[in-house]
Amino acid sequence: TVNRGYFTEIEAFAFAIRNPDSYKVRCTGQVALADAVMALSANVSMRSKRPIEFKDSWYDPASEDAPETAPASVVKNA
Repeated sequence: TVNRGYFTEIEAFAFAIRNPDSYKVRCTGQVALADAVMALSANVSMRSKRPIEFKDSWYDPASEDAPETAPASVVKNA
């Protein structure tokens, strides 16, 4: 088969939106949020050259907290 890259994924996502009762996406918003938290935290940690202490609020879609806006979460003396 020919690999059409992200086109196939976007096509499947659009189909899922149009047909919510017959097709469910594997990567939900919660999964995507958790992936984003991990990536942003890694960036913050690398920039600060310190480990990061994760906050539960980062995984809450209703929260405004985010790794990049919470520099106080950097673990001191690590």
